[in-house]
This record gives sequence, C-alpha cells and structure tokens, in this order.
Amino acid sequence: MPAVLVFNREKSEIEILRMVTNRISSIKEEIDFYAAMSFSELSETLAKLPAISVFCTDFAIRGEQSIRLVKGYNPEALVIVLVDQNMSPSVYIRPSIMAAGLLLRPLTVDQAREVLKSVIDAYQAKERLKLYHNEIFTISTRNGLNRIPYSELLYFEARSKKIAACTRRAEAEFYSTIESLSEKLPYYFIRCHKSFIVNCLMVEHVDFSTNTINLVGGFSIPVSRSYRAAVREALHE
Repeated sequence: MPAVLVFNREKSEIEILRMVTNRISSIKEEIDFYAAMSFSELSETLAKLPAISVFCTDFAIRGEQSIRLVKGYNPEALVIVLVDQNMSPSVYIRPSIMAAGLLLRPLTVDQAREVLKSVIDAYQAKERLKLYHNEIFTISTRNGLNRIPYSELLYFEARSKKIAACTRRAEAEFYSTIESLSEKLPYYFIRCHKSFIVNCLMVEHVDFSTNTINLVGGFSIPVSRSYRAAVREALHE
C-alpha cells in the first residue's frame, strides 16, 4: 500500500495535499497519508511508520535535511519539493536532491493533483517492475522470435483463431487459444472475459457498474458476468 508523507508548516497546504491524496486513493489502490509540521515530529513519524512511497517537503524549512532523513529510512521513496517561485532552481535541482516532482507556490488543487498523481504512478510502476523478475513472453513468428517483457504486457485478446498480445504501444498476433494461454501465463494474469486476459499488475481501477477494468495508459477491458467473482477475488475488490 503506497504511503504519502508531507513535511510542511502550512496547514492549508497540508489539507490540499491530503484532499488530493484521498481523491487519488478513491480511484486507485488505497493510499495512506501522513503529515509532520516540525522536524522533530517528522523524525517521530518516520520511526513509527512502514515504508514511505512519496515524501513531499517544503524546501524552505530544512528541506535537504528532511530528504536525507527520509531517505535514511526509505531509500526508494520518491521526493516532491515545494518551493517559492522566487527560489533559484540551483538550490533544489541537484543530484543530492533527485526530486521526482516540483510544486510551486501558490499551491493549487490542480497543480497538486497533477504532480502527486504522476509521482505516485511512477512509484507504483517501479514497484510493479520488481514483481516481474525480468520474465519474457516469447512469440514465434515467420520472421523469428518476438520477445516481449511481461512488464510491458497489458492484456491478451482473442481474435478469431489468433491471440493479440497488447502493450501500450503495439500489438503482436500469434496462433493460440485463450484457454491454453491462460494455463501458461504467470499468476498475475487473470481471465476476465471469454476473449480477454488482463495483467493484474496493470489494473488501475475496476468499475463493476459498467463491467470494465481500467488499465494504465487509459485502456479499458470488459468484464463478463461469468468472470466477475474471479476478478473480485484476484483484485481484492
């Protein structure tokens, strides 16, 4: 479960970030939100929490020191810096900071939503990669072997006598059946329809009111009634 930690003395800005995090959490997997308004509170919070996914810090108040502290607990945490527009970029754009996102004052809901969502998406993508173990899906074609990392596969679709392996950018067709394919794929692929198998690790949201699975990249896949229960169980919906 992702977790966002904010270090800021401005209550209004904390509440904007809290509200945005809650909105993102409502359409993605649940995201925990924590805030600290002093350096001592930040240290106490970090000592009590599990791993932090995203750390947002007001760079004007011991920003670099707060980043070093968080990275000491959570080396893989992604950092967002919140700065005044008159602050020189040379202060916070440095290898020691390695910010994944930038927020400029005055902080707005739209700006916070855009930056926070992009950084959370980046963290989740990084975490997903760990689960694939560099596995490759291999398709035999007339021109040789087409090797597609499982980390790039969104879904498989049955089309007549062929199967299409679909990524964000391309499709590759091969002869097979959806039944035989479902028996060979890793555990994180589930069948959701007579013609579709989806990569669970690429699912952003399931809408059972419209019977659709929304994948990263804006792709939507149908869920048939006969597979609703299996989808709910696999995705813990």
